[in-house]
Amino acid sequence: MLAPNVRKLLITFVGGAIVAGVACSTNVQRMIPQGGTAGASGSAGAGTAGASSGSAGAGTAGTTGGTAGGTAGVTTGGTAGTTVGTAGSVGGTAGAAGATTGGTAGATGGAAGATTGGTAGATVVDNSVKIPSLPVAVTQYWYPSGWDGDANTMAAFTAVPPPITITDMSTATTGPCSRRVAGALGSCFKITYTPVAQPDGGAPGNASVALLANLPNSATPNFIDNTMTPEVPAGAMRAAVQVAGDVGGESVLFNLGSSMDSSYFDMQFTGTTLTTSWQQLTTAIQPGYSHIFSPFGWGSSSATPITFYYDDVRIDATAP
Repeated sequence: MLAPNVRKLLITFVGGAIVAGVACSTNVQRMIPQGGTAGASGSAGAGTAGASSGSAGAGTAGTTGGTAGGTAGVTTGGTAGTTVGTAGSVGGTAGAAGATTGGTAGATGGAAGATTGGTAGATVVDNSVKIPSLPVAVTQYWYPSGWDGDANTMAAFTAVPPPITITDMSTATTGPCSRRVAGALGSCFKITYTPVAQPDGGAPGNASVALLANLPNSATPNFIDNTMTPEVPAGAMRAAVQVAGDVGGESVLFNLGSSMDSSYFDMQFTGTTLTTSWQQLTTAIQPGYSHIFSPFGWGSSSATPITFYYDDVRIDATAP
């Protein structure tokens, strides 16, 4: 059955099938938007003129020059905003000693500080996918990238072939995917699970897969933050899926919703013995949701290889 914590795997497509590599699960953390303020500009310096002319004969020296330039721009900025305006230079030079006439006026004061402050830091925003309308084709936004199982099965995830293969059969001409239900959304997938023999000769273990979204602007599955998963429009009332077996009699545990969404889903972990005909599983979605972490997954502890299918995974406004 599907473990509460999914494991992070690298998913690649090989000949239409999905193959996985192992990594570890992570805890959920929230990302808080934040940004910087531009630094204030420096104030202009202003020099004070030298004193009036000196007395007759050896004139009195002019006074010291103008006041130093303006204060530097404030250093507060965005994410490490650059240093702001440069301080004005020191003031004017003192007037020269008076000759017969008075001393020369002091030079003009220092230059103004730079007017441009620090560069604003980049703002972290929620740039997850905003799904525009209901119904939602789940397999267009969430992917079978959260793999789990017993230790021996997980160790074999990188084997060739792996214990689990996942193939998009949406255009198949035989099997259940060739006779999809009317109005089916998204893709139709074929799953083959081959149990891994235990080293001690005991019964094979188990395996499971959860559908997860990718991180925004990335091909990496999201194991980090529930608020960065796809945002589902208001008004959804249920999650649903169509399931079928290759020959009938396959035993699979299906789940609609995940432990991270438990306050919004009437969690359904349905142990199902499959037939070759499609059957629909549904569960209710409660008001108040926004981002949904994992709307669908499956698990099996079958002792023999099995092949099954899922299709029309959806979130819609139909009462369950």
